[in-house]
Amino acid sequence: MSTLFCRSAIAPVLLGCGALLMLAAPSLAQAAGLRFSVTALSPAAKPTVVVTVSGVEVFNAQTAGFVIPVNTTGDVVIRMASLPDYQVFEGWTGVCAGLPPSAPCAFTAGLPQNYDAGAVIRNRTGTLRFTSSSVDEVRAPLSVRVNQASSPDGSTGEISVSTQASATPSTVVVGSYVFEPQPVSGACIQVGSPASKTAVVQEGLQTVVDLGYRTERCAVTAQVLGVSQGAVTSTPAGIDCPMGAVDPLTGSACSAFFPFRSQVRLTPLPKPGFAFAGWSGCFPTLQRECLAAAQQGSTKVAAFVAATTGFANLAVAASSIEASDAGGGRVRLAVTVRNIGNDAAQGTRLEFGSTAAGLFTEIPSIVSDGGSCNAVGFCSWDLGLLVPGASKTVSFTAGSTRTEFPMKACALSTTPDPDSSNDCAAATATLGAVLPPPGPALVTMGPVPPADRTALKSATDVPVLQFTAAPPAGATASYALTGISLSASGSGHDALDLVSVKIYIDSNGNGVVDAAERSLLVGSGRFDADNGAARIDFAASLLPSSRTYLVAVDLNSALAAAAALHAGGLAGAAGLALWGLAGGGRRRPAVVLTGLLAVGMLQVSCGGGSAAPAETRQYRLSLSEVRAQADGVAVGALGTPLAGAQLEVDR
Repeated sequence: MSTLFCRSAIAPVLLGCGALLMLAAPSLAQAAGLRFSVTALSPAAKPTVVVTVSGVEVFNAQTAGFVIPVNTTGDVVIRMASLPDYQVFEGWTGVCAGLPPSAPCAFTAGLPQNYDAGAVIRNRTGTLRFTSSSVDEVRAPLSVRVNQASSPDGSTGEISVSTQASATPSTVVVGSYVFEPQPVSGACIQVGSPASKTAVVQEGLQTVVDLGYRTERCAVTAQVLGVSQGAVTSTPAGIDCPMGAVDPLTGSACSAFFPFRSQVRLTPLPKPGFAFAGWSGCFPTLQRECLAAAQQGSTKVAAFVAATTGFANLAVAASSIEASDAGGGRVRLAVTVRNIGNDAAQGTRLEFGSTAAGLFTEIPSIVSDGGSCNAVGFCSWDLGLLVPGASKTVSFTAGSTRTEFPMKACALSTTPDPDSSNDCAAATATLGAVLPPPGPALVTMGPVPPADRTALKSATDVPVLQFTAAPPAGATASYALTGISLSASGSGHDALDLVSVKIYIDSNGNGVVDAAERSLLVGSGRFDADNGAARIDFAASLLPSSRTYLVAVDLNSALAAAAALHAGGLAGAAGLALWGLAGGGRRRPAVVLTGLLAVGMLQVSCGGGSAAPAETRQYRLSLSEVRAQADGVAVGALGTPLAGAQLEVDR
């Protein structure tokens, strides 16, 4: 119970909880009253109000309004105790008008009348700021302006707007959502949601309004370190850095806009005397070509360096990409690079990694030869010098629950490479795989086989036969040629007249030994006899998808008298026959000699010999055998023999 003490020193009056306070003033016929009101709102404002009279609390309850009688001489204080979180108290009205919201409403009730007091309360309003993950909740009714300054690439989101629960649901307009689209930036072009949205909700219910920016296009930018050393182009077209057409939006030949998150292929083009040294910011790098995603921060840097002398030929075979169980839920991935060229490869670089996401459960570790890896299992090595015929195997170990690993490896060096077709290889390395035995290589006639021709004595590198070798379809092993065998025919003396038989890699397949291809000599040899055979063995020449070879000959400056030697042989045979008729060697030598001379003269007089040598010699070479290996095991080749062109030389 509450006790009220009056200034008239009247005895205390006891009040029951919740009862109206009735004060009797013996000297007055009428008592004063207090009428309190709150600005009408929907939902209704129901603040907690505390009222004291002469220091005694007489009212403490959540209400929208009340009327109580007070003593004419009482000091009345009204204090706003609390509000729901969706409402804001803005100030007083009535006898306390003009007081700040932070001050209590206080007055003296000295007259026998009703005193009006009130509070100004509004439902909370404010600005909803969009993010891609958070949800802001406000109460209706209100009008909200949404200023969206930025958004993650391609993100969308939700703003949840709900009303305060009410006993009488009604439909209200929550607000108009106004967007300020983001302008074109240096990285991406974004398109906002429609200019405004109106959501209609019911009190006590909830609605969701979708808001957000959609990224339409983003710029991919290429940079070239040393603009005089090389260039970079793109597929789709747009970048031709640094000297190509300028993109109208970016104002640069090195930057262009592409559809958001599309793949752009960047290709480096070194200038003469320079070699491509690698990318910076290509993730993952696939060496000569870089796949860049059109999104924020898509800048790739290509570097070129002065080329070293010589011609290297780095090769990576699909069969050299291997996986093995490292134990403890880890796998070891390895790849081998070979230098199958004639010169040392300087500044050798090898990159090896996965072509699929989510293969590894940890960052690769135990990286061989000082290599380094990133979190997606893409590793690189600087291997320095790789001499001709040498190979290098690199590896890394990573955690994985997989058994198949789609991988790709690429190699390059600062030494020019005349054949870039075998610089990269892709394969799926499988744990515990049982591969079928490799089949023989396939040999066919080359694309531009040499035609029959004439040549001069002392001529060199005269092409006579072109062929193409390739692994069988579906092969996973590493195939290489290790030698060939040739057979000869014709009127010329092949062992004496053909001073050298050579085999070249015909890198452009034109059937001619070009100046650049003289450095691609695989091996050479000679025929062992007239109309004999020539066996040429050489270091393993790795086969990519296919490779074309050219057989050429060097001619002697003086051709052998093959016809005269042939006539002498016939005379000798006839003489031996007569010698046998004369008694098997038991007669005197004079008799035998006479018989030999007689037979010889008889042969000449009957037209069996030739007094003058032939004016032209013919030579025809045929490819009788190709020796091939698969992963170091001899497998041979199908498709031989192949006949070459006929070569005629004036004696």
